[in-house]
Amino acid sequence: MPGAKGLDLPTRFLEPGPVRSDPAIGVGRLVAHVLGVREVGTHCVGFVRNVVRQPDTGYPHPVPWAHVPVIAVDGGPEPVVSGEWVDVESARDTLGGRHWWPIVEHRLSPTAMPDDRP
Repeated sequence: MPGAKGLDLPTRFLEPGPVRSDPAIGVGRLVAHVLGVREVGTHCVGFVRNVVRQPDTGYPHPVPWAHVPVIAVDGGPEPVVSGEWVDVESARDTLGGRHWWPIVEHRLSPTAMPDDRP
């Protein structure tokens, strides 16, 4: 999906503030938005650590570290949102510099263990 730094993974922020929503609710909302359905299996395939020592006033995440899960969807449902969806080979050139790319590349790699892939 287009983002401030180019293509990015679909993302959903949980409600800002000191009380955080249940992560499963946030994942359900993201899946419903991107895929148009809630009844699909998901699982966490890794975490990205954002390190922000001096946040600006609009930064909504914990500091200095925010650990953000990277979620995979089971099966092959098609996205219902507009965006540019790329295969692994095309994505390597476009997305290889993103901090979450090693997790996604490993997950989709043909050399990943069968339990590591959708």
